[in-house]
Amino acid sequence: MKQDLVLWWKGRSGREQALLAIMAAFAAIVLVWLAIVRPLDKAGEDAEARYRRALDDLVVVQEQARQLAQLEAERPQRLEAPLHVVVSESAASTGLTVSRLQPETDGSVTLAIEAVKPAALFGWLAALERENGVRVRQMTAGRNQDATLSVQIVLVSGAR
Repeated sequence: MKQDLVLWWKGRSGREQALLAIMAAFAAIVLVWLAIVRPLDKAGEDAEARYRRALDDLVVVQEQARQLAQLEAERPQRLEAPLHVVVSESAASTGLTVSRLQPETDGSVTLAIEAVKPAALFGWLAALERENGVRVRQMTAGRNQDATLSVQIVLVSGAR
């Protein structure tokens, strides 16, 4: 076969040989372009796009980690005393008069206050949650004659 190709080549004129050589060179250039350059260029573009997406994801994850760390820092520590003691001391320091304070078997505390101004009550409950992680599970309130509330509250510890 090689001899046939050599005979065929020699049977061409010089001008035909030059044109065939130029055509073969162009075909080689196109083949290299299609088989090597374009796939490498496409791979580079894909890698750059994946890199940009990864950077965007990194920013999102870093923001979520920052928010999680902030939530963790704001989360109250474990109560240093039993829940009913913390609630009692907090109410006394705020000036609230608790008429009944009863620890329950499930770890919650039930308390009753006969007369409290709404602003003082809700301010105290917010401070109790913010500072100690104590949350209201259930609350029943009734209006008194003197613009105060009579409340029964079940509190639970949400601290770690």
